[in-house]
Amino acid sequence: MGSDVSVILTTYYRNGPLREAIESALSQTHGTVEVVVVDDSGERNAEPVVADYDVRYVAHEHNRGQVAAWETGVAATNGAYVQFLDDDDLLASEKLARQIAVFGSDSDAGVVYCGVDDPNGEHRPDPAVRGDVLDHALVFEMFPCYTTSMLIDRACLDRVRPFHHAPNRTDVRLMIELARTTAFEYVDDVLVEQRSLDDRQRDRDTDEHVRILDDYRHLASGRTRTRMLHLYHRGRCSWALSSNRWSPHAVYSGFAACYYMVLLGRLVPSTVGYAAASLFGNPGYRVARAVLSKYRGMHV
Repeated sequence: MGSDVSVILTTYYRNGPLREAIESALSQTHGTVEVVVVDDSGERNAEPVVADYDVRYVAHEHNRGQVAAWETGVAATNGAYVQFLDDDDLLASEKLARQIAVFGSDSDAGVVYCGVDDPNGEHRPDPAVRGDVLDHALVFEMFPCYTTSMLIDRACLDRVRPFHHAPNRTDVRLMIELARTTAFEYVDDVLVEQRSLDDRQRDRDTDEHVRILDDYRHLASGRTRTRMLHLYHRGRCSWALSSNRWSPHAVYSGFAACYYMVLLGRLVPSTVGYAAASLFGNPGYRVARAVLSKYRGMHV
């Protein structure tokens, strides 16, 4: 018997949390669920674990990255809805059933997401992040919407393929592309456990964030564009300072970020801190990060 939901579980490891992730996919209350494990280790590390379960196993001959694993999984499945699952995340048993019910209502959404429990606590959806969410996606304000919390209509997913290959923040690009083509809806319950924090929490201003802001800036106007320019220059400042002892580009971007912060009419301590730190180069940057992280409780 076929299934209308495909769970694509990507993994790199031999043991670790993989068993629990597989079991969370197989324990769904939504009838029959197709589960495919894509092993991207390049060494078939997951094969002994997967052999204990009634799931399909697909292994890459060499490590190709998260996006390639998604592509392999999508090509190997045919469910009308697609659930991506990392091996360090767990699905509540009713997750898929609750989200399918939203798809079955009058909603025109192509993506339904849910709340998430991570090491920092529970995170429930923001009521404002529904319907047309493109402006939220462009300024990285989607969480707890991320890859695992989403259930995606395959027709919508196919419209944004092939996926963009990048070293990190692949979920951000995926959400932006989906937001360009479909509406988002949510289930207001915590239905995913994220057992480790990724670089979304640890390093918001990565080089890939800067690239994303640059690549999609043309989609925004008004206040959203100003916010993107603020984040772009703050990210460029952080990036330049993290890799150079001193950089004129960091100084320029630091004060450009302050300019856009003023246009937004609000005080952003991390922006002010980076601009001031840019005058002192990398040592100042490290001090600013430590101070902001410790005393402001902010993602810097």
